[in-house]
This record gives sequence, C-alpha cells and structure tokens, in this order.
Amino acid sequence: MSSASVTETCKLGRNERNGVTIDVMDSPGLFDTKKTHEEVAIDVVQAVACMHPGPTAVLYVISLANRYTQEENGVYERLKSLLDKHVTEYMIVIFTRGSDLRQNKKTIEDFLSRAPSELRKVLEECGDRYVVFENFADDKDSQVDRLLQMVRTLSAAHGGQPYMCPKYGEVGEKMNKEVDKRMKKAEKRELQRKKYVQDLKMMMKQAQEQAETLRTELEKQAKKRDEEIKMSSMGREDKLTTIMEAMQKHELIYEASELKQLLYEMEKEKSKELNDAEQLSKGRIEVFEKQTKENYEKRIAEAIEESKKREANFEGEMKKLKDSIANRGCVIS
Repeated sequence: MSSASVTETCKLGRNERNGVTIDVMDSPGLFDTKKTHEEVAIDVVQAVACMHPGPTAVLYVISLANRYTQEENGVYERLKSLLDKHVTEYMIVIFTRGSDLRQNKKTIEDFLSRAPSELRKVLEECGDRYVVFENFADDKDSQVDRLLQMVRTLSAAHGGQPYMCPKYGEVGEKMNKEVDKRMKKAEKRELQRKKYVQDLKMMMKQAQEQAETLRTELEKQAKKRDEEIKMSSMGREDKLTTIMEAMQKHELIYEASELKQLLYEMEKEKSKELNDAEQLSKGRIEVFEKQTKENYEKRIAEAIEESKKREANFEGEMKKLKDSIANRGCVIS
C-alpha cells in the first residue's frame, strides 16, 4: 500500500518465481483526497477479501525522493484504523528511489538517522523490516530476492498463518464461499458446453459416414447404369450393323447412309446419358456435403457464442457480488 494516489482500483497480479506462485494485490492509494473515508474503506475491504484468508505480508511503500511528512504518517495511521494495529506485525516497508541516495553518496542508515520521529516509529512498529529498491539498478532481481526472503522469514515467524483482519474476515469468508459456488456453476456450464460440442462432432462424423455411404451407393448405381447403357448400345449397334451390311450387299446405299447417321446420333445420346448420370450423382453428393458442413458450422458458432455470453454474464455477476458484499460488510465507525 502506498501513500501515492496511483492505483484507483484493486488490481491483482500473479507471477511465478523459482517455482513459487506469488500473488500481489495493488490497493488504491490511501492518500487519495478525492475519496471519502468510507469509499477507501470499501476498496480496502475488497483488497483484503479478494486475498482470503489473508495476505502473507503487507508492503508499505515510501519514496526516498522526499522527506517523510505528517500527511504520509496520517496515511499509515489511517491504514491501522481501517484494519487493526496487528497489521504492523505483517508489514514490510519498501523504500523506493534508492538510487537518489547513491547519487548523493549517502546510505539508508544516513537517511534514517535524520528521519522524523514518526518514520522511526513506523519502522519500530514494523520490526525494522525494510528493503531499499533502486529504480535504475542493473541487478533488480537481487532486490526482489531480498524482499521475498524477508517475506518467507516473516511467514515462518507467524507459523505460516496469513494476516486475517477480524473486521473483514467474515466478509472474505462469505465471498470465498460465493466464489466457490459460482465457480462450480461455471465449471458445470463448461462441461455442458464441451458435451454439446462433442455431440456436434459425433453428429458431423455420422453425417460424413452417411455422405460416404451415399457416395459409394451413387457410384455403384452410376456404374451399373453405365454398364447397362453400354450393353444396350452395343446390342443396338450390332443389330444395326448387321442390317446395314445386308443393305449394302443389296446396294441400298441411301438407306445405309441414313443408318450411319442414326448410329452417330445414338453414340451422342449414349455420351449424354453417361454425363447426365455422372453430374446427377456428383450434384447430390455436393449438395448433401454442403448442407451438412453449413449445419455443423452453424451449431459450433452458436455454441461458442453461447459460451462467450455465459462467461461475460459470470464476470458481471462476480463484480456485482464483490461490490454488494463490500458495501454490506465495511461500515467503519
């Protein structure tokens, strides 16, 4: 938590370092003069409740660029009044702008020796736990490692128990139960969505199998018709050829010429019948496959759209839930 009014709403960040998952809740600036005491209290309630059962450590950020003021000390006292006095047992002071000290050829000890009594009291109540961060340091990882080691030591000193504010513990517990309830509902909806998509895939597979069966059947029918047409055509050709040869023997040249034309037209008709049969089979298969694909894609799109709507509704419900719980459970006297 910082005295600067930088963060307007609670923001939860998550990272992993050396195999350990670290959650950091950046809370609203307690020095925000635009907010009332009650509004800041609501923000703090949400920050504490969202990290239920409680944070491992509370980081109080102070800049070394300026002298520690009475207003900043008021922020510290305000924090204790919003939570409780035991919060200092979990607090670590973070001094930023450590590079300023190095540029002025001073150490943190030099700074603290001239610090106001209010700041020395803060450090005393926090068990003299502090870490200096240099904004322009080449090795920033070592600074983070020092802080994490201090957090681990602090956690061990408390037996692994996080900070639990008695004022907001019940609010956090209720919120945690409600979140679990909503998550179970969301998981159930997700399972239903997956089952729906799985059913659609099964239907698509069955439709493809039916299309393949239809294709095979139509190809068989087309092949059978082709053979029948060929056999019929061959029979007619043989018969007409015999007649034409007989007529040629009797020098019926004119009639033979007409029969040649008839044979030519019959060949054209046979080719047309084969082509029509092939186009009919191909057209029926293409129409069936197109309809099946369009139906499948439509159902998949509907399932995805429905899933997005449910996720959006769930996020909206969770936001309303946090706001309503915070408003009911954070009356600060």
